[in-house]
Amino acid sequence: MRCVRSSGAADSHSRDGRQVMQSGSAGLNIRDLASLAPSVLPGVKNAAVKVSPDGRWLACFQAGSVRKIPIEGGASSEVGQCGPGLDWLDANSIVCQGRNNGLARVPSAGGPVELLTTPDTATGEIGHWGPMALPGGRAVLFTSYRRPASRVEAIELESRRRVVIAENGFRPIYARSGHVLFVRGNALFAVRFDPVKLRPECAPVLALDDVVSQPSEGMAAISISDNGTLAVLRQSEYAVDARVVWVTRDGKESPAIPSTGAFRTPRMSPDQSRILVTVGADGTVRNLRMYDLQRELLTQVTRATASALNGVWAPDGREVVFTNETPSYDIYRMALDGSGKPTAVVSNTADKLPVSLSPDGTEVAYYSPGIFGSRVRVALIAGSGPGRAIGDTSIFLSAGVFSPDGRWLAVVGPGTAPGGNSVRLYRSDGTPGVIQVTAGDSADWGPRWTRGGRELVFRRGTAVFAVDVDLAAGQVGKPHKLFDGAYPAALGFDAASDGNPFLLVKHVDRPGTLPLLVITNFFDELRKKVGP
Repeated sequence: MRCVRSSGAADSHSRDGRQVMQSGSAGLNIRDLASLAPSVLPGVKNAAVKVSPDGRWLACFQAGSVRKIPIEGGASSEVGQCGPGLDWLDANSIVCQGRNNGLARVPSAGGPVELLTTPDTATGEIGHWGPMALPGGRAVLFTSYRRPASRVEAIELESRRRVVIAENGFRPIYARSGHVLFVRGNALFAVRFDPVKLRPECAPVLALDDVVSQPSEGMAAISISDNGTLAVLRQSEYAVDARVVWVTRDGKESPAIPSTGAFRTPRMSPDQSRILVTVGADGTVRNLRMYDLQRELLTQVTRATASALNGVWAPDGREVVFTNETPSYDIYRMALDGSGKPTAVVSNTADKLPVSLSPDGTEVAYYSPGIFGSRVRVALIAGSGPGRAIGDTSIFLSAGVFSPDGRWLAVVGPGTAPGGNSVRLYRSDGTPGVIQVTAGDSADWGPRWTRGGRELVFRRGTAVFAVDVDLAAGQVGKPHKLFDGAYPAALGFDAASDGNPFLLVKHVDRPGTLPLLVITNFFDELRKKVGP
């Protein structure tokens, strides 16, 4: 599952098409098309929503479960323990993603979760994502996320009969005009479709291009109402370039890479002469590039056909370990001198993001993000399976940064406040024991060791904090803020070995952009291009 990497989008419409809803960090923005100013529902943050058939309720995924909330605002109530892709089958039941990565059904009033499908991993299926109920609630559209390419399918819930609607597509939506919409790349396609016989009636036809999408997540920023109002985010207006910068401990900024681009997750080489960075916007193929500070040269490192991201340096600086989309996020390694092809380190159906290598270069610490858990593990770089689990496997853990002596891992775990994370230390050999570094009443993440293991630096929102650490005594000091700035947490950061300077990423301002496109009477456009 990749829900932890999903971004905001044009989430949903009201049933009558008069309101467009988009969730963000402040809450759910509800934009009435007759008004310029949106209203905000504060109880729904960073969660896609679906409106109930009677228009009274919103269903969304938050804090590991599906919840519903009155559309006019108020307290939410838990529906069931299932995933973020969801839709209302009818007023009394909701279809969602189950713990097995398949589809599930749960009563809207709350109750047991009934599993409906199980991905066939033997044929390359990874998950059944993004369900949308067809009229009458007897069948559901969904994305069969799989190797080598996803496809759009429908399933009849009673018989469990499945029908392939389109190959190489994702994020299906049923339009009341009698069409199924789906995304391929950054374009919207349409197929005439019989919702009773579950039968496509033509080949896919291009309906609209320039759509924000995340193929790796099976997500796209599209929504269509029952009366034919289409809302999309346009890739050309939504995508924003970024700049990689140096920032000193007192907050002074200077360019690190002179050019701009879709940069994220920068990492310094061990000798601090090069920068490894992921390049590629959401919805595009991402690859690793390397910037040589002395030669002032940015060169290509990987040439993945899907995506390569999250590069981590080997201690000798001669090799990198990274995530390779297969379409699972697997861990690969490759030499920087071009002497060999990338080779798999850990490969299975779970997503995996490498974080650091042990000081001797023999092991990699990584985490597997998921809806119902995130696990930190340590595996041999030579490759022999998923490796050993670190810490308490009953809670969400991420990151995993080896200390300079190789004995400890800096890990991010749950906090003490809603939405909070804590930085903590676990023994890298997997034996019991934990040292709490931060309390977790804030969103702490991204720890890095500096000053020979005597200091940890980490992010708290857009700020950078530092805390003294005495590993021999098992003691930590009080965290203190070094500086703050417009450096989005999601774009990553790194720290020099002595704790000064830092590598951070900031967006390049694009004033006047209008990413949200609303098209009324889109049914007419579909009938012209695809047929009635």
